[in-house]
Amino acid sequence: MQTTIDQTLYPSPFSAGYWRSAVSQLGRAKILVAAALLLALEVILGLIIIRAPLMAYNLQIKFTYLATSAVGVVCGPVVGMVYGVAVDLVDIMLHPEFGFFPGYTLSSFLCGLFYGLFLYRAKITLPRVLLCKLSVNLLINVCLGSLWSAIMMGKAYIFYFSASIVKNMILWIPESLLIFAFLKLLLPILTRENFIPKQLFPKEDKVKAG
Repeated sequence: MQTTIDQTLYPSPFSAGYWRSAVSQLGRAKILVAAALLLALEVILGLIIIRAPLMAYNLQIKFTYLATSAVGVVCGPVVGMVYGVAVDLVDIMLHPEFGFFPGYTLSSFLCGLFYGLFLYRAKITLPRVLLCKLSVNLLINVCLGSLWSAIMMGKAYIFYFSASIVKNMILWIPESLLIFAFLKLLLPILTRENFIPKQLFPKEDKVKAG
């Protein structure tokens, strides 16, 4: 018989209970197995690449964020940060020709954090997903990603920034809709298998019961 999990949902991550729950996920074998399976999914999704020439700079469109968003929902920000580092290290092992650069490891680490902060123990709504993806796209992909490209490639920061912000703003809505649809497909399964709480806040639960 499965043990039930804490059914608490949090409107925001700014509470002690939220962080106690997030830290506790590190000790749940079921959660760590789920993270490992999602890492494998991310590796597979990483093989799907669309090359998009834009502003004389080849930009890649990937779908790995789908797996990372699921990690945010299931595992939370603490496991998500560990997951982000693991994803980067696995990618280096699979593609050693690109070498190790700590900036990209930091970006992957922060992606795990951001998806966890926005999606863990939260009601999954389209506005929440839109805000989550906008934050990731602008702060991590554009601001930090452009910095890492400038350091690695040697061209001016503004060159990479200008191309990256156009690409990330164009993709923001489509990527958010894909994440939302993907998570909505997963939520019933994750709830049934006792990975996440029901997608109802307590007051809504009472109304439904009444």
